[in-house]
Amino acid sequence: MKKIIVSAGLATVSAVGLQAVEAPGLTRIQTAKWWSVSAALRGFYDGNPLAQHSSVDYDGSWGLEIIPSVAANFPKEQTYVGISLEYAGRWFENRSDNNWDHNLTTALKLDHKFSPRYEARMDEVFTWAQEPTVLERGGVITAPVQLRTETSGVRNRVGLGFTALLTEQLGVSLGFTHLWYDYFQDKEDVRADSWNGTQYVNPLGLGSLAAVLNRMEYYPNIDLRYQARENLVGLVGYQFGWVDYTSDDPLAGLQDPITGNVTLIPGSIRSYKTHYVYLGGEYALSSVLSTAVRLGASHTAFDDLTEADAWNPYVDGSVTYQYLPGSQVTAGVRYQPSVTDVSVPGLNIGSLRDVTAGSEAFVLYSQVSHRITPKLTGRVLGTLQHTKFNGGWYDGDVDWLFLAGVNCSYQFNQWWSAEVGYNYDRLDSDLGGRGFTRNRGYIGVRATY
Repeated sequence: MKKIIVSAGLATVSAVGLQAVEAPGLTRIQTAKWWSVSAALRGFYDGNPLAQHSSVDYDGSWGLEIIPSVAANFPKEQTYVGISLEYAGRWFENRSDNNWDHNLTTALKLDHKFSPRYEARMDEVFTWAQEPTVLERGGVITAPVQLRTETSGVRNRVGLGFTALLTEQLGVSLGFTHLWYDYFQDKEDVRADSWNGTQYVNPLGLGSLAAVLNRMEYYPNIDLRYQARENLVGLVGYQFGWVDYTSDDPLAGLQDPITGNVTLIPGSIRSYKTHYVYLGGEYALSSVLSTAVRLGASHTAFDDLTEADAWNPYVDGSVTYQYLPGSQVTAGVRYQPSVTDVSVPGLNIGSLRDVTAGSEAFVLYSQVSHRITPKLTGRVLGTLQHTKFNGGWYDGDVDWLFLAGVNCSYQFNQWWSAEVGYNYDRLDSDLGGRGFTRNRGYIGVRATY
């Protein structure tokens, strides 16, 4: 069953290749034995390694990427256990301060069917990355720019689920998701920083990534499901969300116009709670075409910034069509409240109302995988994200983020393959000095055993 996605950063464990044993995502090598290892070597060119604004005189860089991974799968009659680890190291020839980027993802998945009526699930995904699209894979990209300033962050996601069939038609699904974000840029790293393209001396280290984005997120949910027909399920659900900002670093400084004294505003001032209610359904039009949708509303209440409390629509829909053997298209849409890396520019803000409390994110995504020949497969993917900022100096301003990629892989045999690809990233923003364009191309080989 498709699990609802209701928060920024939620990702499925399939991001690192852990699916149930019967899932088509497992290769013949993975199903033939309980373990597999893989390694890829790529040469690449990155036209804008730090995602800098066009007004900045930046240089592209050639580089090499190594991607070793290992996975183990233990399918039993009623239980499936999977574990995997993937590391991606990128070396940039034209980057003087730090030539290496490091991305690490580990995943653990456990499914157990107590009986045909009761099933429990658990998955855990840990990610350490310097690329926003890696750290926040599967969710809203909350820091499209700042994470590329040669810093990094970690995310840990734990998901628990339990499904029970109460009668032949009525079932219930319980879930809980916990996310932990920690960014390694603290106030000591931003003593001098750049705001909107102008050099700004920041003696207090205001607005570090830690202050802006370090947080815990908690999402318990319950769905009541009704099997109207063999291929149609209706549902009604509720989810509670709590986003708790955890950094002790100052988010901003509030200066008294008479005395000149500065009161530091902690990042925790943006903590909030959200209630989601929705109706939905899952419909299999045929064995190769299925769709799922959830429509509802969310209400967000801030602990301190009460003037930012708001109702928003909630939308999560997707369609999957396997139009040929080995060829599939997936598309979807999401609309939800989200966190953001945008806060305030620093000292001398007028009041707490000048703090950007959060954002609303509208996301369209699609992916096409087409088997051109038995050995040659092409993939095209795209994501369009519209983010509107709520509260503060940037209230009502928006970001448009577009991510696109094309990849072709040729399977020489079950152990060796070659791949070539291109990625295009573009951010258009109402905030000066924030937007960027980035082009990346790569070619390489992969070995799997």
